[in-house]
Amino acid sequence: FSAVSETQSAALTAVSAQAALQPSEEDGPLVYGEDNDGSRITIRAIVDSWVEVRVGEGELLLTRVLREGDQYHVPDRLGLTLVTGNAGGLEFAVDGEKVSEIGPLGAVRRNVRLEPKALKEGTASTL
Repeated sequence: FSAVSETQSAALTAVSAQAALQPSEEDGPLVYGEDNDGSRITIRAIVDSWVEVRVGEGELLLTRVLREGDQYHVPDRLGLTLVTGNAGGLEFAVDGEKVSEIGPLGAVRRNVRLEPKALKEGTASTL
């Protein structure tokens, strides 16, 4: 009988450890790139959306699913591009002001220029 309770105890411990690694909805939205001083561009997920931010075709800065409400403060660097699997699921702000969306819900967008002027003018994304 004690072997059963040890097995149950081990299973509960494993479940508890796994749950501790998973963010819960109670944790609320997360903010990425908070250390990016001088960030002018903020990306906020209005629905879950996969994003990837790179320096040109090279260095990968971020690749993840931004959950609803999550934000990413884009570093103030030249040559950054975004790829997303859900263009309409993202909201962009430049210097705290919302700008045009880069596409509809579910649309894939590649090579979106993360440049303040292009985002403000609505020219950051090409189909």
